[in-house]
Amino acid sequence: MTGVTHILGGIAAGVAGSTFTGMEGVSAVGFTCASIAGSLFPDIDLCTSKAGSKAKPVSFLISHTFGHRTLFHSPLLYTIIYLLCNHYMPYLHPWILAFTVGAASHLLLDMFNYKGIPLLYPLSKHYHIASIKTGGKGEAAFGVVLAGAVFLMIAARISGVPFPASQI
Repeated sequence: MTGVTHILGGIAAGVAGSTFTGMEGVSAVGFTCASIAGSLFPDIDLCTSKAGSKAKPVSFLISHTFGHRTLFHSPLLYTIIYLLCNHYMPYLHPWILAFTVGAASHLLLDMFNYKGIPLLYPLSKHYHIASIKTGGKGEAAFGVVLAGAVFLMIAARISGVPFPASQI
């Protein structure tokens, strides 16, 4: 998926996450911004990505050490980061959660690509749930649907209409 699709996924995850968590001291906008950052972060392992181009030396080092769609596309890495950050910096929990929700949205979206992600890293097998080509017509259509979902979630949030799952 392209950076734009990941940003849309980060917005969707941020809006939904801020609604369902009801975090004290964190605005929906702040939660969503942290989620967007998390949604772009896994591609730090690719020098030409939005995240990689902002931190070229780090991206270059990660890319040449691990490669693309390995460690930084592993749910295990984000679980460890989440647990360590919450243990050592519990005062940042809402921001850590938002970042992790965004990273999870990235991993989920990349599972719609035929290359998939290494769900069980360090095992090298990649898993996917669809075969959408990055930058292709399928991704464009997927992006339109995702943008529509984001629009509906934001409209519902602004109007005060509860999400169905938030009533559980």
